Amino acid sequence: MILTTAAVVALWMNPATPADQVAQYADKPWFQNPYQLTDFVLMTTVGFLIYGPVMLIGLHGRWSWPPRRPPARQQVSRGCSATWVARRLPQPWWAGLLSTTVGTVVSM
Repeated sequence: MILTTAAVVALWMNPATPADQVAQYADKPWFQNPYQLTDFVLMTTVGFLIYGPVMLIGLHGRWSWPPRRPPARQQVSRGCSATWVARRLPQPWWAGLLSTTVGTVVSM
């Protein structure tokens, strides 16, 4: 949190390109403008420091539990699968994509 706060404060304190230098950087890429480059680096740092731990928490939560499996006696319905829909639709050139999409939506 301290690093995130420091990066946010540095981002707030970073000045915009001075008015007398705007014309100098107008035809150059953004990374050759030191003000814009600093903004980019600081915004990337803030994003990494905020969303990095969020991602790690999500991964830890996912790996903490065993995978979910259906009970042994429960049969998965085969009437709404993508294969079932694909076999029953006419087969023009786009049928594979359409039937897979429709079958996936129906099986949800």
